[in-house]
Amino acid sequence: MRVGRVSKTTPSNDVAYWLSKSAQERFEAIEFLRDQWYETPPRLQRVFRIVQREGR
Repeated sequence: MRVGRVSKTTPSNDVAYWLSKSAQERFEAIEFLRDQWYETPPRLQRVFRIVQREGR
């Protein structure tokens, strides 16, 4: 994986595209790519139930 810095003044279609997106959209895109890179499996919700046992 290669990471580099890009100046806001650099004429690039990629930079212009991402600068046109809101901070929330950029964050969601980063999370999506991170999940793909680390292959994070979806988590199951834990459900707890208290059961009254007889005879104790």
